[in-house]
Amino acid sequence: MKPSDWTQADDRRILNFIYRSQAPNTTSRKGAAGSLFPFGGSAGALDNTVPGKAGRYGTNGCDLPGAFTNGWCEGSYAERERTLERAAWITMGSHWVTANHPDVTSGRRRSMQTYRLPDDTFQEIYTLFPGWPPQLYIRDGGGIWGQFMMTARHLQRNPETKRAWNFEDSVTTGGYHADIHSPYYYNAPNGCGRKEGSLSYIDRPNYGVPLRCFLPHPGQCSNLTVSWGASGDAIWRASWRMEQTVACGAQACGMLTALAYRNGTLSDRTLADVPFPELKARLAAENAVTTV
Repeated sequence: MKPSDWTQADDRRILNFIYRSQAPNTTSRKGAAGSLFPFGGSAGALDNTVPGKAGRYGTNGCDLPGAFTNGWCEGSYAERERTLERAAWITMGSHWVTANHPDVTSGRRRSMQTYRLPDDTFQEIYTLFPGWPPQLYIRDGGGIWGQFMMTARHLQRNPETKRAWNFEDSVTTGGYHADIHSPYYYNAPNGCGRKEGSLSYIDRPNYGVPLRCFLPHPGQCSNLTVSWGASGDAIWRASWRMEQTVACGAQACGMLTALAYRNGTLSDRTLADVPFPELKARLAAENAVTTV
C-alpha cells in the first residue's frame, strides 16, 4: 500500500538508500542492501542532505522504526503517536517503492510483492493502515496461558539441583539468550554512553521445555497445541522465539496430534488421552533432543 501523500522525492530517497549503500559485487538479499531497514539515530536519517545520515542497510539490529525512537521515553503520548505514524508511513512507502518502482531490480520487486499486511490482525486498533500494529516492533504476542508457564528463572540453573532445568515431560530444549533490546540510551556523568533496560547476550545454559507449555488447560480447549505462542513470560519467550527451537516444539506438537488421530478422529481420542510414553518413544525414534 502506497501512502496517500507519498511523492516522487520520497521514491528517490528510498532508491538512494538502496543503491548508495549497495556493497560492491553484492546482489544477495542478505547482503549489505538486503533489507529495507536503515541505521540512523533520528528522523534526519531519511534526509540524505544531512551529513553523516546517508542511509546504510543491514539485516539485524537496525529496523527502520528504530530510527525514530530517540526521545521516546521522554515524549508525550501525542509525540509518540506522531512517531508511530511517521515510522509506519515511511516503512510502508519504502516497501511500496521496492515492490513497484521500475528502477528496482525485477527480482527484488517480485520478492517484496509477496508481503502483505494481515487482514485478520490489528483491524480495530492500528497505526495509519489496517493491519499495521499500534506499537513499534511487536514480535511477541498471542501466547497461551498453558498448563505450565516458563519464566525467566528457567533461563538460569535450577538453584536446587545447580543444573539446567529439565522436566519429566520435556519434549524439546531451548537455550538462546534472553534477547531484550535496550529501550533507552543516555550519557553518564563521566562522559561514557550507557544503555538501560536490556538483557544482554550472556551465556545461559540450555533448558528443557515441557509438553504442558504447548497445551491449554483442558477446560479451556482440549484439542489445541501451540508452539510459537507457548506458555511463558516475556523474558523466557525472548529466548524461546528462535525459529529452530519453535520448530522443534512444533514437531513434538505434530507428533502428539498424529498419535491422537491414530485410533480414529480427535473426537475419539483427545490430546490429553495420549499417554506421554507414546510421544516420548516417537520423539526418541526421530532422535529428538528432549533433555539437556
